[in-house]
Amino acid sequence: MQWCKRIPDLRAQGIMGPCFVSLGDYKALQLFLETNKDIPRDLFLIDDPSMPGYVGVGFKNLFDNNDLTLKGAKNLKAPELSFGDWLNWVRTAVTLAPKDQGVLRLGGVFGLYKDAVVYAYEEGVPGDVPDIDEVLLAFEKEKISRLKISKLKAMLKEKGLPVDGKKIELVDRLFLSIHPNSQ
Repeated sequence: MQWCKRIPDLRAQGIMGPCFVSLGDYKALQLFLETNKDIPRDLFLIDDPSMPGYVGVGFKNLFDNNDLTLKGAKNLKAPELSFGDWLNWVRTAVTLAPKDQGVLRLGGVFGLYKDAVVYAYEEGVPGDVPDIDEVLLAFEKEKISRLKISKLKAMLKEKGLPVDGKKIELVDRLFLSIHPNSQ
């Protein structure tokens, strides 16, 4: 999982995630973790079978939104696995697949910073996840937006950039000076 490989990067930025919320039960989670030994166990929580967590944040079922499903299918990337790992993945997936409507439930990614949701992404299909760098950029922009105007202006001045405008304009200017390829 790309997220687990990037845990050192997350920690370096003061991000305490990821935290994975899964559907299912403890037994299924244990099987999943046994077959995915590189995923730290302490990152997982299990949502109640009635899925209040998923429903509460507005996650839908597969095919509830065809535009989202098509977008998700285009974003889907196959994991880099050996042939043996693929066989193991298929065996585990068949064993773990919910036998009810849970197999159709989609998830997503939220980035929480202090009291704000700084990033939200809803899956279009199972396994459709955002690029982790996109999520990290959202955290960085949030950190910049929490700077005092005097600090923003000092940082912009240091870079030889204009220091006039509303705070949101200063935040965008500084962020884009640091990450010119992001929009």
